[in-house]
Formats: sequence, C-alpha cells, structure tokens
Amino acid sequence: MYYTDIKVYNGHYQWASRLIAQHFRVVSWGDDNWWIRKKCQNEWNVLPRPEHCRAEDNDENSGEWKLLTEMNRPMLSHMVKQFRTRGEYSGSGNHADGYHDGGFIHAWLPGIFSDAELQTVRDGEELHVTQFGEENEKKVKKLTMETLLNPRVYK
Repeated sequence: MYYTDIKVYNGHYQWASRLIAQHFRVVSWGDDNWWIRKKCQNEWNVLPRPEHCRAEDNDENSGEWKLLTEMNRPMLSHMVKQFRTRGEYSGSGNHADGYHDGGFIHAWLPGIFSDAELQTVRDGEELHVTQFGEENEKKVKKLTMETLLNPRVYK
C-alpha cells in the first residue's frame, strides 16, 4: 500500500494507520523527504506553474495553467480553480509543493525515489522513502503533464 506519510501527515488517525502498518506491506512517503518546499506556486517544478508567485496574481490563463483550461475539461478547470483559491496554494510564507495528494500518477514512475529504508512505524515495518530530490522533479513533471494533457485520458 502506498501511504502518504503514515508517521505523521496522514497517520494522525492512529487506529487506522496502525492496522495498515501491521497488516499490509507499506511504502510511505510525505514527510520532509518528499515535500520539497517552495516559496511560491511559480517555483513548483512538478505541477503546472503560473507566471506569478502568488495564486491571486494569476488568472486561469497564466503560464502552464492555460494548457489545462484550454482542454475544456471540467476536472482540469477545477484543478486550476483549486490552485487559485486554496489557502495552502495562495497564502503567504512557504507553501506546500503541490504534488497533489490523490493524483499519484507520479508515484508509479520507475526510479522516482532515490533512496528508502525499512523503518518500524505504528508497530509495523514499512519501506520509508528517504530521498526525493530536485533531479526527480523533472521526471515527475514530464509524466504529470503528458498525462494531464492527453485527450485520451478523458474519454
């Protein structure tokens, strides 16, 4: 089971995360090794980037967002709306890197993680990703954009 940080981020519901850790093979990522911090949305290397730093300074046709809205697909237009309005994307200070939990299309890319180690978490053994660097972002961006912009995905 792929799990976005069973230790803290999504592991806060300890009863459920303990059951998962004890009864399934778990690959976990999502702590400081995965979340590459960016100051602004236009610094993200993985998801479509706008032209300007802050979300509210961009419209739906800003930078790579335009590629999504031009597809005329409700899901992609809603994604751009989320980028423009959600607090973690448009607030001040450091922002989440925006790997978009739940998308996971990038999690299956061979070689995406540079290193991992076995750890005991919630009384179970997990394979915990310990390295995801800037060099990996290019691979993820290529797969993400190819998938999002492929018209066959939406048939």
